[in-house]
Amino acid sequence: MLEQLTILPPHDPARYQTTDGLDEPDRTNGVRAEEAKAALIAIHGFSSYEQDTDCSITDQITNLLHLAHAEGYDVRQTLETALQNFLAEAGEMKG
Repeated sequence: MLEQLTILPPHDPARYQTTDGLDEPDRTNGVRAEEAKAALIAIHGFSSYEQDTDCSITDQITNLLHLAHAEGYDVRQTLETALQNFLAEAGEMKG
């Protein structure tokens, strides 16, 4: 699955794809990205986010995996499901 990340199509903020069976067409990739950005700014502060966006994103992914582990979830399954959902939501892979 990780190999598929090297052939992602460009980000499409208007794209909508459900992965949980709920029909919420307003939940576009653009909305998902903005919600994630708002969460990072709330946690790290705007200046920290702007200075090192990649580090902030990496830290939060890592922290979420720590949370899954602490709560007794199968971390590998959590990560695999998240990656599958992301790939489905991102759209067709470019060739």
